[in-house]
Formats: sequence, C-alpha cells, structure tokens
Amino acid sequence: MNSENLYGFIKNCKWCGKAFQNKYSNICPECAKKDEDYFQRVRTYLRDYPGSKIDEVEQMTDVSRKRITRYLREGRIELVEANGALTCLKCGNPIKSGLYCDTCFKEHKDSLKSIYATSHSSEDYSGEMHLYKGDRIKNKHKRD
Repeated sequence: MNSENLYGFIKNCKWCGKAFQNKYSNICPECAKKDEDYFQRVRTYLRDYPGSKIDEVEQMTDVSRKRITRYLREGRIELVEANGALTCLKCGNPIKSGLYCDTCFKEHKDSLKSIYATSHSSEDYSGEMHLYKGDRIKNKHKRD
C-alpha cells in the first residue's frame, strides 16, 4: 500500500480536533457517536411530546439549539408548520426542514440537470488516450 493511500485521509475532527482516518466524514467516530446520542434524545422527546418548541426541546434534552437547528437543516426532524423559525437559504421563505423551499429546490435541481446535460452532450470520448506527461515523467524516474 503506498503512502498516499495510507495517509491521504488522515484529518482532524471538526469538533474535537482529534486526528482520525476516514475519507467520508469530517468528524471522528467518537464525536459521531455522541452526536447520534444527542439526536436520539431529541427524537425520543419529540416522539413523546410532538409539537414541542425548539426552546423546550433544548431545555428538556440538554441538546443545544445550534445542534437541533442542524438536525432540522439536515432533514432529520421537521417543524410541525413553516412558521419562520427556519427559512429557505435562497429566498428566505419559511420552511419545515432542510435548506431550501420546494420552489428553490426545484429551480436548483433543474439548473444542475441543465448544466450536466449541456456539459456532457457535446463531448466525444472516442479519441485515443495516453498518460498525462507529468505521470510519464514520474514513471520514468521510478524505472531508472
């Protein structure tokens, strides 16, 4: 195994700063476990007391408002009604969960589809290929 594969995905946890190895996450397994425990507290409370306000959930579960808001933004929980406590990042309209209202989400999705279709429709991949010159130089030095 080369060093790039071995060390390429070592990073510091975004929350605690501890070094860990994982190419798919920015938080270490210990912080991920703690976060899941916090989420389960919120989930259990909301199951037992549906329609609770954020302040009440924060106080009764000892889970920060910031963390609860992140769960709302991630779509893991939702507000009973779009009352303005959470707003679309693009237009500012009230939403129940996530980042965007349905209208802005659809616009964004359609624009991505259009960009993808445009960028891939005229490409021709039938030509001959070779290694990038920089790779050929690296490989030459390995053989010497």
